[in-house]
Amino acid sequence: MDTNVKLLAVIDRLQERTGRGAVEWKKTVEDDSFLTAFPSGTVIVRSRTSYEQLVKPPVSYEIQVFNSDGVLVDGATDAQLDQADDGTGLRLRELHAAARRAALGADKILDDLLANLGKAG
Repeated sequence: MDTNVKLLAVIDRLQERTGRGAVEWKKTVEDDSFLTAFPSGTVIVRSRTSYEQLVKPPVSYEIQVFNSDGVLVDGATDAQLDQADDGTGLRLRELHAAARRAALGADKILDDLLANLGKAG
């Protein structure tokens, strides 16, 4: 299995497990960056906004995989994944959104808001 295939498999499994609440994501000190840790290493997903007018799209997404010593061992951007296999960058963007929601507790906040607002009608 080549590196891109393995990295895509990691993205897919993280997305699936995040959706089930089986992966704990935490916010990092960097804006719009989230991490999850395992005994063998850490995964960080982040978005980056470019303020250069010529960059399209202005937001890019990145995944980085670090070993247990904190050394970067693999990673890719959504643009790189799209070049390797058209459309796979979308999976990274979806993982970032899921990690963000999990780290920030979006579902709990929305549930609390709905409870506080009561039933419609």
